[in-house]
Amino acid sequence: MTNGTGGVLVGVHTPTRTPPDQILAAALSQAGLRRTQQVYLRLLLTLWLILLGRHNFTNLARYGPTSDRTHRSWAEKPVPWVQLNSTLVLQAQDQQILNCSGILGIDAVFIPKYGNHTPDLASYWVVAVVWPGSRKTQVLFSTSITMTAAIIIALYRARFSMEFPFRDGKRPSVLMGAVLAKTQFAGLSECQSRQMEALHFHWNMAMTAVSAARLSQLSDQRDGPLVFSMEDEKRRAYNAFFAERILSILMWEQTEQKCEDLLADLLSLGVKAA
Repeated sequence: MTNGTGGVLVGVHTPTRTPPDQILAAALSQAGLRRTQQVYLRLLLTLWLILLGRHNFTNLARYGPTSDRTHRSWAEKPVPWVQLNSTLVLQAQDQQILNCSGILGIDAVFIPKYGNHTPDLASYWVVAVVWPGSRKTQVLFSTSITMTAAIIIALYRARFSMEFPFRDGKRPSVLMGAVLAKTQFAGLSECQSRQMEALHFHWNMAMTAVSAARLSQLSDQRDGPLVFSMEDEKRRAYNAFFAERILSILMWEQTEQKCEDLLADLLSLGVKAA
């Protein structure tokens, strides 16, 4: 993927499956977004997957050509997230990556956020499950009297699957055998903005990144159950990004001084200011 400033950013690329940024690109073109917004969201997805450390505007700017101010500006612009993600689902069904049976559900998730001026601070739902007696009993309900027990159980299983994207969005990342402190796969709880628009943008982008990554792996596992690892997806994305970064500088005609300058630029990729 080539950005408008002349730099090169690529999505995940393997010969046997569709990369997440290409999956998102097809949905963006069908969701009616402006061309500039489509280009930015594809760039952002690539950065979101390769990012090491917190998912915030400052850290995003360390890995790409876009400044943190530009990221902040885009985060305040409206995005039709419902239409975009609906398009992702319909697109996957058309390609037979997903089957046509499913459920539409709403799930409440707690996202910690601090600060005296944070919108909706301390507003969340609590769900309690009580198991009567010593044996666990599970009762599944349906308002449809025509559904069979097998269908009800299948729908409840599909409903439970909603928990996994939240897990992948919030689960700590692992690098070189050590857990990165307070770092998450998709940074669902890492937004540092207090603007409601930016908060909604961050949460939706985090979940869209997980969805695109899951669809990418599903496209390579059509014949069996999904075996998905968000950690592996991020490693694969970063490795592809870093390899393309190296190849992009080797294509130039180099002098010794240019090689030293380019190597210094490569080694400082994503690092914090001293």
